[in-house]
Amino acid sequence: MIVAGVAQGIAQGIAQRGLPGRSRGLNGGAASGALRAGLVLALAVGIAGSACAQPPPPPYPPVPPPRVEVIPGAPAPPGAFVWMPGHWYWNGASYVWVRGHFVPRQPGWTRWVPGRWVFSYGRWVWVPGHWG
Repeated sequence: MIVAGVAQGIAQGIAQRGLPGRSRGLNGGAASGALRAGLVLALAVGIAGSACAQPPPPPYPPVPPPRVEVIPGAPAPPGAFVWMPGHWYWNGASYVWVRGHFVPRQPGWTRWVPGRWVFSYGRWVWVPGHWG
């Protein structure tokens, strides 16, 4: 990799000459220079590696914006049902709008998480909307 080669060259230069404006220490700086060079090399390789680890863009169209829905009055008894908002669902070929509706409240339901694409195990996977 070009980036790793450049980083290695910089690290070797720092090890030989030290950092500008810094003294070399009591022992001439050989140990501290090698330590600095190793740290710079590790940092450069880490940055280069993280830049290469980005997932490719999804081969699917972006999720459309949510539709505006009128929420009807909640069924009785109050607090027993919660509104599940309408959301887009990926059916394998296109997005389909699923209308919002009331569902019985479940323990642990704190907020609605919209459906989204997630890069997992080397491929893009559709994660449907759910309560989290």
